[in-house]
Amino acid sequence: MSEQPAPQNNPETAPEMPRKKVRWGRIGCVTLLVVVISAPFVLIYLTFASMVDGEEFSPDTFETRRFQYYRIPIIGWPVTNRAIEDSSSVLQQALLSDGYITLPPKNTARWDLVREIWYSGTSPDFDAAILDKYLTMSDDGSNSRWFNWNDENPDRATVFWPAIADLARANQYVLMPDLFRLAINSPKAKTRADDPFQQELQKLARQLLTEQARRFRQSGDTAGAVELEELAKTLGNTIATVSTGKPAEKPPNKDTGESADQ
Repeated sequence: MSEQPAPQNNPETAPEMPRKKVRWGRIGCVTLLVVVISAPFVLIYLTFASMVDGEEFSPDTFETRRFQYYRIPIIGWPVTNRAIEDSSSVLQQALLSDGYITLPPKNTARWDLVREIWYSGTSPDFDAAILDKYLTMSDDGSNSRWFNWNDENPDRATVFWPAIADLARANQYVLMPDLFRLAINSPKAKTRADDPFQQELQKLARQLLTEQARRFRQSGDTAGAVELEELAKTLGNTIATVSTGKPAEKPPNKDTGESADQ
């Protein structure tokens, strides 16, 4: 028998071999499931990671306000405007309404950072936090310690708070603790004429500002040193004028117009 030639496969007529199907449908479902499950967590993370809370104080208006805005994480670019609300303490409101703080004639206010808080941590307190600590200090968690001090020492408050305001406007918050310690520890005098507080405050303020000016000069900041030296003179003269001028009275009651001591 003669061998039959092997059949030749004609590419045009040969049946197609079945191909392996890639399971794209299953991969797509898994990917979609992962996205759906992780999306809320990613959204929560981005919300908190981009949110910035903070507080700032204005030495010009003697007010404190809170702010909140959102920024791009890592880069830090803000993506929203700041939402702002007043957070001034009862003491601050009283200092303004009772006339212990006189506002300068300015159309714009400078705002100094007190603190800033974001998802990854909290910034170190800025210098304005020094004053904020005293403005929010309380005796028992409810009554302002310095609000009570004002009531007990109206004559001293008349010279003390303007000095604090002047230091704040000069951005010299770091010098304030010594003045607050003097105010709280200075013994009471029997009469206003015998009270050495004004002279002690004048001397201490001048001393602190002069020493700070010297440090500024040593660091090469001559302009800053001159500014502090001028403030030492004007602040000292202001305290001396109040202490030797017309006896300070407690600010009048806003409803009756009469002195609160009457």
